[in-house]
Amino acid sequence: MQYLLLRTNHPSERSDCQRGIPVDAICVGCGCGRTRVKRAPLAEVSKDPSKVPAELEAEDLTSLKHVCHRCGSATWWNAVAVLSGLLEQRREIAETLSTRAVSFEVDTEIVVDTE
Repeated sequence: MQYLLLRTNHPSERSDCQRGIPVDAICVGCGCGRTRVKRAPLAEVSKDPSKVPAELEAEDLTSLKHVCHRCGSATWWNAVAVLSGLLEQRREIAETLSTRAVSFEVDTEIVVDTE
């Protein structure tokens, strides 16, 4: 039997501060007008970065540069809403995991053969 230990600092395990806050955004750079969920740092999407992300209103948001997968380039997106439900859900999951496990980081891959 083999056990494989890998780095545990996966992007899906980072805090909201590291990954950015989720916003609904409209692509205005290439003209496709697609609305997608994008994540960006608070300082990048908010006119006032000192505000709490869940309390931001549409008028508090600015444009951000992000990838448009339709045209394949980095374009401008207008943030139109903070997805506070996703923020809250992420916080609840993080709190649950922090009470159940101790996280650690492994710098190299290790294979252990138990046979």
